[in-house]
Amino acid sequence: MDFQYRVLRKLKKTADNFDVGKRREKGREQKARCGMEARYHFDAFVAIIVLTQLSLSTDRCLTAPITIYRDYAANVPVIVVEINLNHSDAYVTGTMATGGSGHSETWSSLIHRTQPLVAVTGTYFDVASKIPIGDLFIGGRLAHFGGKGSALCIDSSNRARFITVPQDRRVDWSTYDFVIRSGPRLVNAGVAQVHMRAEGFHDTALTRPTARLGVGLTKHNTLLLVSTRKAVTLQRWAQALKATGAWDAMNLDAGPCMALYVDGRTVIRPRTRLTNLMLVYDGRPEGRYARRIACQAVRSAQATLPDAVMSSIARQIANPAAPGPPQQRPRDETPVLRLESNAAIEARRELP
Repeated sequence: MDFQYRVLRKLKKTADNFDVGKRREKGREQKARCGMEARYHFDAFVAIIVLTQLSLSTDRCLTAPITIYRDYAANVPVIVVEINLNHSDAYVTGTMATGGSGHSETWSSLIHRTQPLVAVTGTYFDVASKIPIGDLFIGGRLAHFGGKGSALCIDSSNRARFITVPQDRRVDWSTYDFVIRSGPRLVNAGVAQVHMRAEGFHDTALTRPTARLGVGLTKHNTLLLVSTRKAVTLQRWAQALKATGAWDAMNLDAGPCMALYVDGRTVIRPRTRLTNLMLVYDGRPEGRYARRIACQAVRSAQATLPDAVMSSIARQIANPAAPGPPQQRPRDETPVLRLESNAAIEARRELP
């Protein structure tokens, strides 16, 4: 009897030790889980402070005022880039190849030098002389006079308009920040029409089916950069631009020169060197460097924090709480950064 009692006591002690081991393992897992949660919340707290101090908003870095999508317009497959010019961060400008008129530059060199958010091929140029055929007015100064085509004009307040200018006429563009002359005009006040010769275009090869690139403007001051790899005639291209919602539009250089770059990725690569580009940035030059550093901070946070935490940060930045007196915590709520110590106390209480 005494022997049986000792055996049963030994078995009970073994079972108790096993149960204690399980409770200890459970406590360690809970402690590790709570510690990881506290660390994530701390990182999120630090990220929120950094982004708030940099005065970032989600539409500047996470959601720029630019939309890109693929669609069909008048049965033509198109890639459309929409730039909301009513947004204060949208900035449209241009550049010429290093050396100016008469010089060309590779696509990769142009993109590396200018660092745009969006870039497309600009106006036509003579293949032999590398001289553009249309005016380029960049940053408030005349970079090149060409004298051909219609003009897209954007002022310092981001108000855009199209102007049809007679061939070889010099125009004072000083009231605008950026002007590019190309063509021919494809949509005028909502009507798709092409009048090549009136704008100085006499080469009939321009009307033949080829890949196309165009720029349009809606009634609501949204700029449209539209491209297609499908070979279409100029008249059909005018109908396609109208179908995208353009109230006014004109043709840009395309064919082997057609290029499109969006947010770090070349969507369409040109097959030749270029002389000029049309560029879009998410901010004017004076504030672009600070915003680029801030965006790098956001991307670093995205790489290290969970998606749920980054979504929470984005919501808090997009909808900051109104300033007011500090709110008191409910009595039954435990601060996040104390979860680890509370969990350890509870685990020790369960131990014999």
